[in-house]
Amino acid sequence: MRKVPDGPRKWSFKRLSPNVVTLVVLGVMVIFVFVLYFVERARSLTLDQLHDNLRNDRVTEVTFGREEHSLQVKLKDDDSPHTVDYPPDAEGRLYEELEEAGVPYKAAGETVIDVFIEIGRAALWVLLGLVAISVIASLRQYVKKQELDIGNVERPKTRFTDVQGIDEIVARAQEIAAILHDPGPYKKLGARMPKGAILYGPPGTGKTLLARAIAGEAEVPFYRVTAPSLMDKWLGSSAKRIAKLYENARRHGAAIVFIDEIDAIGGRRRNTGHGADEERNAALMQLLTELDGFDKSGVFTIVATNRIDSLDEALTRAGRFDIQLYVPAPDVNGREAILRVHAAGKPLAEDVNLRELARQTTGAVGADLEALVNEAALTAVRDKKEHITTDHFAEALATIEAGPQRRNVTINEAERRITAYHEAGHTLAALLQKDMDDPMRVTIVPRGQSGGHSRVAPEEDRQYTTLRQAKAALTWMMGGRAAEKIACGADNFTSGAASDLQQATGLAQSMICLWGMGTYNTSIPLETWRQSPHAVAVERQVEALLDEAERSAIELLLANATALDSMVAQLLTDETIQGAALRNFANIPPLSGDALDKIHHKHGEVLNSVKISRTAEPALATT
Repeated sequence: MRKVPDGPRKWSFKRLSPNVVTLVVLGVMVIFVFVLYFVERARSLTLDQLHDNLRNDRVTEVTFGREEHSLQVKLKDDDSPHTVDYPPDAEGRLYEELEEAGVPYKAAGETVIDVFIEIGRAALWVLLGLVAISVIASLRQYVKKQELDIGNVERPKTRFTDVQGIDEIVARAQEIAAILHDPGPYKKLGARMPKGAILYGPPGTGKTLLARAIAGEAEVPFYRVTAPSLMDKWLGSSAKRIAKLYENARRHGAAIVFIDEIDAIGGRRRNTGHGADEERNAALMQLLTELDGFDKSGVFTIVATNRIDSLDEALTRAGRFDIQLYVPAPDVNGREAILRVHAAGKPLAEDVNLRELARQTTGAVGADLEALVNEAALTAVRDKKEHITTDHFAEALATIEAGPQRRNVTINEAERRITAYHEAGHTLAALLQKDMDDPMRVTIVPRGQSGGHSRVAPEEDRQYTTLRQAKAALTWMMGGRAAEKIACGADNFTSGAASDLQQATGLAQSMICLWGMGTYNTSIPLETWRQSPHAVAVERQVEALLDEAERSAIELLLANATALDSMVAQLLTDETIQGAALRNFANIPPLSGDALDKIHHKHGEVLNSVKISRTAEPALATT
């Protein structure tokens, strides 16, 4: 290990860059030359002042300077010379006036100052030349270094067995690998060889891993670069770097060039006249040129993007990137397979059920699942355990979603009680609705910016959301605010539902504007719905949905007040409830008859605090 010296490092001239030294010397020389020059010309007279001094017989000597149309004058009672500049046509008259006045004159000889000035001028030009040579050499070194850094080649050992959760996409990728490995059968049938493939989809779904697997299976060199790294600030350099990348790849005969984040180069062209746009357009044109030259080489190009709709049409048209593969987030089977890959070699406890864990991670991609397994392992290390348990995975999930626990924060009992009611309200609203996802865990341990956390997960993956499911989700989101009103009163709830309201409003807007679950069967862009002709009606329907969801949550929690109070009591004691212990609260019978009427009467102010509807129009399409 390299020893780190104690104390501050001593300053030394050796630490100065040669370019810095050159600039310092240049600056000193320039200052020196100008000082000498201006000292020599510090005192000057005009031509009219010279005439006046000649007429008054105050001039003792005149020396015509070495510079053209300049002379130096000595006056009586003043030994310092004065410089006079005169126009070319005045030179003959000056000689006549000097002879008439009897003033001696002569040509100037070379003085020491003149010698220094000439030396300084010569040194200045030499130094300027050296600086220019240094700058050019530095630029050449920079360009050469950038070219060396482009597309470092490797031969991946990744195989398709390492890619899990996207079996259909892997099957198509196997065809690409087969073409690269043995193109003979395809050429025999007259099939045109594809020039490239676009992998697109959400971040973290395994696009880079899939590209490496294609190269590994085809047993060809793999050049991996990012599009932003191909862009350069020097005009024309980006196109040269792309050309150099493909030149290096063609030396291997067959190879794969993988360009990640292709949006940086392949976005739609803009003719703004801005230098950056011109450079990007030139880089795109060079990439298109390289793609068109595939038939003469064995280079196959794979690009990756999160948004294929942002790419230029010239890049996505048939004949260039013939293969376009959407890499989706994995389903529950895919997530289980990915978890098994990342959990391989790790000491899992017997209680760990990867299938159940996959069910709880709906929407997670490969990168998320890898981070989950790693965080669970770190949690086990912090707990000084030899095996990773289900509790470690649950803690890892909560940490990734809401942040690490804040055990040292001081919370008074009143706020702990409000937090317990808030989270219990969410949890019971999920537990008691058949169209809502299953609650998995509830805690009042502060995490990140939240005072507690309630987590739900669907029984199985869904492609669509029904109206009843959407309304159940709204009720779940408003369950925290409803429980606060029941516990503290209709006029004493807290600001803890801020994020809940934001999520609920977003869902309600999607229901009305995108999914046609309102009065209008019209798709209205979420970004511009406030400017649409239906803006007022949309806003009223969104408010009506939120009001209906809050009232449904209040009625649900009042009918199950016994379960609510029991869950709050256990949260205040245990802080966290999960698994079977959480599902047991569904077995507590709801209130009915006189008991229900009594609690409705007790909390009548809470029920009346929510308006049923704020519009005369029908709030929702009926089903």
